Amino acid sequence: MANNKGNTSETLDKGLRILNLYCGEKATYSLSEISRCLGINKTSVFRFVNTLCEHGYLQKDAKARGAYSLGIKTIPLAHSFLQKADIVQCIKPYVDEVHKQYDLHIDVGLI
Repeated sequence: MANNKGNTSETLDKGLRILNLYCGEKATYSLSEISRCLGINKTSVFRFVNTLCEHGYLQKDAKARGAYSLGIKTIPLAHSFLQKADIVQCIKPYVDEVHKQYDLHIDVGLI
């Protein structure tokens, strides 16, 4: 991440870092886990998570008590991105690099 401290919102940055945790393999995080992973105090994490839940980007996970997972609002956001972004142009450099490095043929599909 570029160092633009004077030009960015530290508060928004923390909220986006919380959402970014869900880009990995893990589907749920507790407040303590989020706090530990990101180095944000638990009280702040609580407020960020509650705000994200209120807007539908996170939700309390029904299966894992005290944990949070992505909320329903992430679906239209992702759908909008997929509809408007030129996915082929976005992934082509990665596919080309793998082909060049490993001499593999790669087919890409979206579900």
